[in-house]
Amino acid sequence: DKMELKECGSEKHKGEPMISIWFKIVAGDKKGSLIFMNQLLTQGFQIHIVNELLRSMETDVDIDFDGNFAHYNNTILDVFEATQSLEFVLKYSESKKGYPVFKIEDVFEV
Repeated sequence: DKMELKECGSEKHKGEPMISIWFKIVAGDKKGSLIFMNQLLTQGFQIHIVNELLRSMETDVDIDFDGNFAHYNNTILDVFEATQSLEFVLKYSESKKGYPVFKIEDVFEV
């Protein structure tokens, strides 16, 4: 429903780069509700998490972070545009440390 690179607004991480992705639930009891993914992009493992999620969306957009957030923003916008005709089976869970985990399990063209 939405995908953007923006500055974090929390007091602890104010101004740090993050990605915000909104997934709209299209079936089931929670139909119409949203799932929010907000991931800081300040460490390599965080960028890796986002890159893997973006690749799993199967958009054919080349996903790469070269250290330039302006380029990465363009990549994110390209992925978002390419997902407009797609739906996903999204698995939402938590890691052993209690962090949210998002995994695309299947992709459908609509």
